[in-house]
Amino acid sequence: MTRILLFLPAALLFFSCAAPRPAVVPPVAAPTPVVEKKVEPPTPADEPATPADELLLRDPATGAVSSLAELAAGGPALIDLSASWCEPCVALTERLNTLQQKFAGRIRFFMVLQKGDAPDRLPGLPEYPVYQLERAPAPLGITPPQILPTVLVFGADGTVAAELEGLYPGLYYYGVIADVTAGN
Repeated sequence: MTRILLFLPAALLFFSCAAPRPAVVPPVAAPTPVVEKKVEPPTPADEPATPADELLLRDPATGAVSSLAELAAGGPALIDLSASWCEPCVALTERLNTLQQKFAGRIRFFMVLQKGDAPDRLPGLPEYPVYQLERAPAPLGITPPQILPTVLVFGADGTVAAELEGLYPGLYYYGVIADVTAGN
């Protein structure tokens, strides 16, 4: 009987150690709720600047500086880069005066003189506003232009739609302007 008494605690100890223990399960975290992010439309500060935003013009009468985008009021614009000493520029101004009347309200026309050139030196004033170039983005290459006259046509999105260096027949300018203003 002493053997059984000795055997019994050893057996209990053996079976209690050998018995499978329940596995410890880590607590399950609650699932993270899915939150949909509302995508905000870009604000004007988030939008990249266009060439029309970066092209700054000075009104020679008032000295006020404005961007071409402001002056064009969100529409297409034509820039006539001229100089008072440029004879072909005078012929271009005559052609653009006629086209401005034909495209009235669909595109804004501007003459831009280089710094140091004054509107009172022009042989004849255009029927559209004259500004002086204050600052232009380098990719436009208009400070000063290599060839005069030069015409830049900007689309309503503020990008350059056409660049015409030299003097062309009036019908050529008409076609370019008609293409840019087709949606307006």
